[in-house]
Amino acid sequence: LHRPRDRALLALRLLAAAAAVLAFARPEWLTASPVGSTAPDTVLLLDRSASMQQQASTGSAFSEAKRLALRRLDSLPPETRAAVVLVDRQPASLLPELTRNHAELRRRLEAVEASDERGRADAALALAAAMLRSGGRAVVVSDGAGSAAEQDAPSDLLVERVRVGEAARNVAVRRPALSPSIAVAGRPATLSFELANFGEHAAD
Repeated sequence: LHRPRDRALLALRLLAAAAAVLAFARPEWLTASPVGSTAPDTVLLLDRSASMQQQASTGSAFSEAKRLALRRLDSLPPETRAAVVLVDRQPASLLPELTRNHAELRRRLEAVEASDERGRADAALALAAAMLRSGGRAVVVSDGAGSAAEQDAPSDLLVERVRVGEAARNVAVRRPALSPSIAVAGRPATLSFELANFGEHAAD
C-alpha cells in the first residue's frame, strides 16, 4: 500500500538532487540562432595608400573611409568576430586574429593614419582570405584607385566594395627635396620632387 508513496518521495528526492547539481554547475544553455540572425565573420580592409589623401569638400578620402569603416564595425552584432586589415605596401591586421572585442578594434582603428605609399590590395585580400578560412566576408573601403580596386580577390572569398572619394584623377607631389638643404640668399638652389599618378587613367 505504501509503494506509490515511496516512489513519489524517491522521485522528489531525485529532482531535488538534480536541481542542486545544476545550481552548482551553472550550465550555459545553448540555443540555436535563427538563420540570418548574426552577421558572418567580417574583415574590414581599409585602404590607406597615398591616393587616399586626395581632398574633397568633406575632407580627405581616407578620413571618409575611416568613418565608414568605424560605422560598419559599430553595426556588427556583439557575437560577430571581426578584424581590420590595412591596405598598405605591407598589409597587416590590427589584431593577429578575428576577435569579438570590437572596442579594442575601434580604438586601434581610430589611431590609423594615411600613408604616402602605394597599397597592395592583392596581399591584403590574401591575408583576409587566410583569416576567413572558415567562411565570412571581406569589406574593402577604398577610393578605387590602383590595386585597391583592380586586384581580383581569391575565388572563395566573398568581397563587398565600398567606394569613397574620386579616383578618376589623382596626382600627388611626393618626396620634395632642396639642395643644398639650407638655402642661402644670392646662391642657386635646386628643388626636386616626384610626381605620382594614383588615378585610374594616364595623367597629362
